Amino acid sequence: MPVGGKAPASEGRHSRPAFALALFCGRVREYFNGSLKMYIRVVSITAQSKLQFDMTVTYFENIWSPKVIRLGAISAEFIQSTDNSGMYIIHYPDKKTAISVFDKIKPEVEEVRIQNRINITEGERLFRVDS
Repeated sequence: MPVGGKAPASEGRHSRPAFALALFCGRVREYFNGSLKMYIRVVSITAQSKLQFDMTVTYFENIWSPKVIRLGAISAEFIQSTDNSGMYIIHYPDKKTAISVFDKIKPEVEEVRIQNRINITEGERLFRVDS
């Protein structure tokens, strides 16, 4: 081994750029094989007041999110956009699971719809970029 303790590439170690490229190509391959695809549901919510919105967020955090995770969702998060509105984003492994979970929580969805204006948008995730 040379001075400095680093083995040359010929001793089985990859250079950082080569390793990064191999890792990237592996992730791209996984993506095209479908293992990185997910199904996302976005629930836009507008409450009548800030207090009603805060109550809705508390309900989603403490009751609804644990339930959808238990039923098959991968993650759930809530983003506030104004004092009384925001988006609840749920990630599912696939469309089948998303539909199954929705069917099981439909009565709760209708309860939330009574007290808030909601719009549900969903679809397959095409890509995600993280730092």
